[in-house]
Amino acid sequence: MMRLASLAVGATALQAPVRRRQLTRLQVAPSGVDGLPVPLQAVVFLGCAGGIGGGAVACNAAIDKIRGAFQATGAGAEAWRKFVEYAFLGLGLLYVAAGVGHFAAADAFRAITPPFGTWGLWPVPTAPAFHVAWTGQAELVGGATLVAGGAAALAGVELEAPAKWLPPVACAG
Repeated sequence: MMRLASLAVGATALQAPVRRRQLTRLQVAPSGVDGLPVPLQAVVFLGCAGGIGGGAVACNAAIDKIRGAFQATGAGAEAWRKFVEYAFLGLGLLYVAAGVGHFAAADAFRAITPPFGTWGLWPVPTAPAFHVAWTGQAELVGGATLVAGGAAALAGVELEAPAKWLPPVACAG
């Protein structure tokens, strides 16, 4: 917990001073995508989304093959179960740290939120501060459920419903 607090303080200290200014409709963000013509912004967005989706499918297939190889033996099945428990805990801590980062370095997260009217498919309908806050809260809650599920499993504690299904739901997004 102390390390997490020091990361949050460090992230805040590294932030550059920010001047408050009026955002224009098509102000260019750090990615540079916002400066492209609108149809090209849509292509970039769809390419990124497709790449993430394709990568998720490929990773899922690879994990299924690894799981199958582990579970071929009784000892391997136990090793796989332990791996999943540690993965829940580790990924949960990562999401909690990211959620804290949304609030500790809020200006940095607001800077990468596309301004209104960009990305070629739809206008981002609300202020960047709103999106930074709700995504930070979602990461905190999702991460906390993963941590709770992983820690309970490692401690040998059987969770009662609905807590039993919270970590898998958090993994599903």
